[in-house]
Amino acid sequence: MPLGAEGLAGLVVAASRRFAHHFGSQLTFDQPFSLACSTSIPKQVGLAGSSAIIIATLRALAAQFDLDIPPFELSEIALATEVEDLDIAAGPMDRVIQSYEGVMEMDLAPPRSETAYRRVDPNLLPTILIAWDPHEGISSGVPHGDLRERWRRGDEVVLDTIRELRNVVDRGTIALENGDHETFFDLVNHNFELRCRIFPVRERDRQMVNIARDLGAAGKLCGSGGAVLVVPRGNADLSAFSHAFAAAGYRTCRLLIT
Repeated sequence: MPLGAEGLAGLVVAASRRFAHHFGSQLTFDQPFSLACSTSIPKQVGLAGSSAIIIATLRALAAQFDLDIPPFELSEIALATEVEDLDIAAGPMDRVIQSYEGVMEMDLAPPRSETAYRRVDPNLLPTILIAWDPHEGISSGVPHGDLRERWRRGDEVVLDTIRELRNVVDRGTIALENGDHETFFDLVNHNFELRCRIFPVRERDRQMVNIARDLGAAGKLCGSGGAVLVVPRGNADLSAFSHAFAAAGYRTCRLLIT
């Protein structure tokens, strides 16, 4: 079922079907129930709204049937729902963080397992803002689909960049654990430069990153486009960021992770 055809309802139905298929032998239908869905996640700006709805649906169904789904299994069921049932070009990252919550270091190389994911203390993070474009973008599956095909073809630029992104993640985790926010800051900027090598970056996305950099912060895309992660330096005036982004037509919020 194409995602665009049925919106939120399509995601809920697909997650419900996958849940029934996966846990069918453990389910006892003793009374009817209904599922309702709403979301405040901005649409199509790379903030993982579709996977959040699928994860929430799976959790609601698990509660209804008194099932405990471990985080790793939950992330894999959600990924299968999007990739196999909805034909969305997606990877495990968004589903992993939504299943485990908090801050996670992830090794996404196959074969995936619980040992590939490690918790990182959220108190190690510097101040982080999210800025996004309130104008609706495109489904993340469009740019991701092209990138996946280039990977499968063995595109050397893509392969080399992905390897360097892996290095950025490893160095970033070490920097956080050492309290080295300056290195982390530089790696956030480097992440964006690497993304620009292999990914189509819209002018409005570049503008958001440039607004962050003009104010002395680091910036990178959150996902496929439409939102950016902003890391201010030291004791920066956060109100200056909200005013600058608002003046250019964007919205912001401070990221709080516990």
